[in-house]
Amino acid sequence: MQGYTPGPCETLVSSVHGNGGFSDAENPINISHHSRGAVLTPASTKEAEDGDVVEGKVHYVLPTLRAPEEETTRGQLKGIAIVSNALEICVEPYFCDRDGKAPLPLHGRSKITQVELFAGRDLLGCWGADQAGGDEQQPLPADRDFRIHIGSDIHGHGDTSMFNENPKGLGVTLTVEFCDGNKGNGLMVCSVALVQSVGGRGYDMSQG
Repeated sequence: MQGYTPGPCETLVSSVHGNGGFSDAENPINISHHSRGAVLTPASTKEAEDGDVVEGKVHYVLPTLRAPEEETTRGQLKGIAIVSNALEICVEPYFCDRDGKAPLPLHGRSKITQVELFAGRDLLGCWGADQAGGDEQQPLPADRDFRIHIGSDIHGHGDTSMFNENPKGLGVTLTVEFCDGNKGNGLMVCSVALVQSVGGRGYDMSQG
């Protein structure tokens, strides 16, 4: 007769510090490195007047996640588990020198307007305020820390998740909209992370 006892839940994380970003070739961006993160400002090749809006892109490379544990010191895990995947972007406004002027109001701040997730050249997901079928909980555009729920799947039932042990590698592209030309403000990206939460499975106690 088989018997099961509850197993542990597990959280897998793939993350990179904000200073690990690379400017896009077609939509360049200035990246200034600081201890707390990377400050993003418009590229000097995109001169703009006060009040104008300029876009740029930055890329982050993430290691693929390892597979969830199949065995612990208490024994082998059996059954299936619900897996939830999310992107977590830590970002905050960075007010540049505005000649003594007060910081811009919320509607005039620079923001992340789109997030894309790739595995190699394959686009796995794209999120933005203009995407069709947007969720009411859509966090974009954003100039503060935000979380995007990518989706859920079932571990132990068929193929593994596209995020685990994917040989293509993972990449995240952030599109940033800069307000007030080159004299307004930038954004500081502190970290980019893929977080996977794996629900508990059971131990098969019949194996001894």
